[in-house]
Amino acid sequence: MKVALVAPPYHSHEVGVGRSVRELAHGVSRAGGRVEVLAHLPEAVRASAADHGLRVRHFRASGSAGYATSHAIWSHLRRSGDAYDLVHAHGYLTLPAVLAARGLFGRLVFSPRHDGVPRSRLGQRGVSPYRQLGRTALASADLVVCSTHGEAAEIGRLIPALAPRVRIVSNGIDAAAIAAARPFTAKRRVIVSVGRADGGGRADRAISALPALGDGYELVVIGSGGARRRLQACARDLLVSDRVRILDRVSEGLLHSWLRTASVVLALSPADADGVTMMEAACVGVPVIATDTQAHREVAQLIDDAAVRLLSSRTSPLVIADEIARTAEMRMSPLSALAVPSLSDAADQTVSLYSALLDDRLGSHATSLAATPTKDQGSDSEPSGPRLLRGTR
Repeated sequence: MKVALVAPPYHSHEVGVGRSVRELAHGVSRAGGRVEVLAHLPEAVRASAADHGLRVRHFRASGSAGYATSHAIWSHLRRSGDAYDLVHAHGYLTLPAVLAARGLFGRLVFSPRHDGVPRSRLGQRGVSPYRQLGRTALASADLVVCSTHGEAAEIGRLIPALAPRVRIVSNGIDAAAIAAARPFTAKRRVIVSVGRADGGGRADRAISALPALGDGYELVVIGSGGARRRLQACARDLLVSDRVRILDRVSEGLLHSWLRTASVVLALSPADADGVTMMEAACVGVPVIATDTQAHREVAQLIDDAAVRLLSSRTSPLVIADEIARTAEMRMSPLSALAVPSLSDAADQTVSLYSALLDDRLGSHATSLAATPTKDQGSDSEPSGPRLLRGTR
């Protein structure tokens, strides 16, 4: 099994190959396969990127930032695509790059997560010809691996013919590393807002809520990206700059330490399509306030704790402040380590799908895609549709 993992151009926290892609690469190696990661990093940080023992090919950015992979990785796959039995593209931004070489490598697997950009607008975002290239590449995928039922349902609405090729592997978390992280010393109650590297974390709402909370709270923003200046200006205008700390890219260890320091964790980005932030906070036992999305509803049902609060994306900062003050007095029952798969569990499940696809065994287990029942529909049953593969220990 010779696999190429095309990493997205954006990563939420760390510099280098994202943790899910990295663990998936290790999973291919554990299964006896050969793997290369095709990564795309900004020139300023490439020299300091940690490859974690993986074979990583780094490519120079070209063109607009939103389609940074479309030229460099495009050219590599056209030259060397026949060296791969399977290419796994992560994030919609990688799709135009893989389409150019679609006939040169074996099977195409696609995962819509990991790039932190809302995908319900796939048919609307971008400029021609990238929009049509993305749709064409997605339609040609032999397998689509989603992390939630909501994500899978979106794929089915976008291209109904893909439904039999969709599988769900729930995201994994590193519960042991989170438990081992040491909290920081803080004089105030810490609110941690976890966003995306492209600034999609809605941290401006958290900053706007800070004046109503008083001097006893401070805010740590993780993942501001291009929004740093705007967030700093917002904090200055509201006279809370001394209580706002903005961190663009942090290591996993630092992220875990901040989660353990937090009194409340915010996951306000509607682009959070996997709910990993909620699961990580639950492992620590920290209350979570999140935007009411399909992914967050699924994770909230898994956690089933009163310290999880889902809010509309239109909720005012004053209401967010009230919720922060209320939940900061609570502690969540720590999520059982058996409730969600580890990173290696999720990777091994995905690699098993690779093997089935390459052996032409996947088609015999095809399932049709159905809409996920929501709480408003009065259904407490397991969502129908593609199978949710849960990890075991």
